[in-house]
Amino acid sequence: MPIKRKSRGRSKGQKGRSGYVQCSMCGELVPRDKAKKATRRVSLVDPTLA
Repeated sequence: MPIKRKSRGRSKGQKGRSGYVQCSMCGELVPRDKAKKATRRVSLVDPTLA
């Protein structure tokens, strides 16, 4: 059976096992290198003042 992607959806390379992080939406434990990293940019200035 063919594999879908060479990295299997992970970014660890040859590092061995990685730790787990907890999903903020559902609480599931996901490998740290497989988790989607989302950085939210927040403006420090109120939009009405800018």
